[in-house]
Amino acid sequence: MREYVRRRAASPPEWDDGAMALTYDEAVAIQREHEARLIDLTGVNAVGVKQTDSGLVLEVTVSPDAELPAELDAAELDGLPLKVVRGGYTLQ
Repeated sequence: MREYVRRRAASPPEWDDGAMALTYDEAVAIQREHEARLIDLTGVNAVGVKQTDSGLVLEVTVSPDAELPAELDAAELDGLPLKVVRGGYTLQ
């Protein structure tokens, strides 16, 4: 997990994580590296890179009635923040 250091400054506050943010292509490469293993976890029905207000995340959708797999109790995978959401995925 990245550590954020708040610099003392006038508003707005500046945040420095000491590293460059991941690009979309880097995030997708991390997704591809882990998606087969993640989708095989009980209750997982979708894995994908999403853009949020705070940056890119690897969003993993887990069925509402399934237990959360222990592997998803993590802040990130290979530097990409992990976001677990409860819901179902319907193929469009």
